[in-house]
Amino acid sequence: MFQYLRHMSVFVAIVEKGSITAAAETLGLSKSVLSLQLTKLEQELNVNLLRRTTRKQILTPAGKTFYNECTKILKQVDYAWQQARDSQHELIGEIKITAPHAFMHTLIAPAIGALIHQHPKLNVHLIDNDDRVDLMDHHIDIAIRVGELPSNDLKQRFLGTFCDVLCASPSFCEHNDIDIKHHQTLNYIGNHWQGKHITHQLQSSSAIDAMHFTASSRVYSMPSLIALCISGAGIAAIPDFIAQPLINNNQLIPVFSSQSLKASPVHALHGYGLKPPLIVTTCLETIQETFKQHLISNKNL
Repeated sequence: MFQYLRHMSVFVAIVEKGSITAAAETLGLSKSVLSLQLTKLEQELNVNLLRRTTRKQILTPAGKTFYNECTKILKQVDYAWQQARDSQHELIGEIKITAPHAFMHTLIAPAIGALIHQHPKLNVHLIDNDDRVDLMDHHIDIAIRVGELPSNDLKQRFLGTFCDVLCASPSFCEHNDIDIKHHQTLNYIGNHWQGKHITHQLQSSSAIDAMHFTASSRVYSMPSLIALCISGAGIAAIPDFIAQPLINNNQLIPVFSSQSLKASPVHALHGYGLKPPLIVTTCLETIQETFKQHLISNKNL
């Protein structure tokens, strides 16, 4: 059994690192040892798992199926180890968290940083990403998602809601006619995930107005979007929990303020079912408490 697990972990490392050479460097073993183990594994299974050339390696259909099953088993082994560590009531080990840029640098990183200060053996990987990456493919433990979620097997925890605020700098407002009827003539700063053409639904007590913008500038992070907006480059949709301090400091001005944008729900996702490891539970609770202080509403599901 232990021999099988060793072969499986070596095979997964070779696949995920892209080559025997890279896997050998990661595992601290020689290329010849890994190559021999892979050969023995294929001989024992009597099937080719990888097609290898001098330039690249490709999983065979059997290899892809075997890889998927190996990752499930090895994840369960990691879970067993983590559960044993959890019995010591000490946060030890590695956790990977992904979230949109807007949440990571303003809310999550400070909260998790304080948690690391209390538990120095906690090894955290924070990944800023506005895209919805696959948790299993990227070995993500916790993902923060904005908007409605598709049906899946992941466990969801509702964190709250927020509203974007359409903002511009005082200098931009001074030099432009901020009129809802002529909004399409205004420069708009967009996030890359919004695409080139953006539509916002502005709501009031009496009507809903659809506002269509074409991004004159596009960015890949929230700090860049805020910097451009403060500099007077155009209008931008900024989450209320980020925009409000800038508005209070007169760095930004809310535009079309008689109407508001639709609120967006925020969830935390994980793939550990009903009994996640202590390290995952603690990080989730830390994130939820932080969001409770900054988002519009918060409740457990």
